[in-house]
Amino acid sequence: MKKLMSAKENFLILTLTLFVSLGLIFGENYVPNQEAAALINEVSETIANLPEGTSQSTATIDSLVAKCEEAVKNDGKYFDAYVYLSICYLLKQELSQGIETAEKAITLAPSNPDGYFVRGFGYFISSLQGDTTSFAKVIPDLDKVLSLNPDYKSPMVMGKMTEVPDILFWKGLVHIELGESEKAKEVLENLTKKYPESPAAGNARKELEKLEQPGVK
Repeated sequence: MKKLMSAKENFLILTLTLFVSLGLIFGENYVPNQEAAALINEVSETIANLPEGTSQSTATIDSLVAKCEEAVKNDGKYFDAYVYLSICYLLKQELSQGIETAEKAITLAPSNPDGYFVRGFGYFISSLQGDTTSFAKVIPDLDKVLSLNPDYKSPMVMGKMTEVPDILFWKGLVHIELGESEKAKEVLENLTKKYPESPAAGNARKELEKLEQPGVK
């Protein structure tokens, strides 16, 4: 389990926060406070250009948290401020705070997929770190993301972007962790058929090969 946790956690941490679609409020026509908006624009640009593997203890992340908290103080109804604050908490490995903040974002804009994605990611990392009961909470959030936006894409974070194939791959991994091999096969096979040239499809094929090995249920 430690080997599995290390490999998958490192992969996920490096791609953390590839899931915030700025400017798409999906039915929530809220105009934020100008000062709060300026702060979050600065935070989003910084996160987009963070080097891979940025330590959760760096002063940069602490500074981003402070800016997000100031934005929330300036405008307590600003959805993006809560989303980015949640992301920063997750980067710091403050998972409970990250999940709770994502839930506040969901309350503010329940038709925006970003809040569900951030919360689902928080549950995933929490599960990999030992709270395995959280795995069951991941898939409903990922499904909600895709139901709200079937073409979900994120902005650049740490120089990376996540898209639907990545979400499907993560779903497959969660099913594997839950011991749901048949569901995992269904999701991963669907991924390889719909997005055969994507990097996620290559990873899915490797997982499918493992699932076909004798003794795997």
